[in-house]
Amino acid sequence: MIILGLIVVIYLLTGLLSGSIFQPDLLVLIFFGAKENRLIGQGEYWRLLSATLLHGNLIHIFFNSFALYSLGPESERIYGTRRFLALYTLAGLGGSVASYLLSPAPSVGASGAIFGLIGGLGIFFFLNRRALGEFGLAQVQIIVSIAVINLII
Repeated sequence: MIILGLIVVIYLLTGLLSGSIFQPDLLVLIFFGAKENRLIGQGEYWRLLSATLLHGNLIHIFFNSFALYSLGPESERIYGTRRFLALYTLAGLGGSVASYLLSPAPSVGASGAIFGLIGGLGIFFFLNRRALGEFGLAQVQIIVSIAVINLII
């Protein structure tokens, strides 16, 4: 919930500074730490993490926040706070590194971290599918739905 609150506060701040709560200005996002390959190439490696706290528009933050709200508490209950934070942070970092290597365009968002949670929960429910029965199957269906929505976005 702390991560979710931080993401929302930062989004509101970038929106207010941009003059549009619907879509923050790219220059404001870059100032706040968007993934910008040229700046990362100049040594601003912190952008690989800060970009995961930023979002490009209202729909983007809504769906990532919904996914974090849906998957975060369950991931933390299953893995514990430290492992949850490690999974979330490393997956977010991995997503930013992949974006850095594969796309020259500036980018923001927590999608890499969200997909890390999806993977972590998917593995847990797959490994425990017999013990969890119908509940485990329902959880896998929810996880797949969230993954598809995030892929579409």
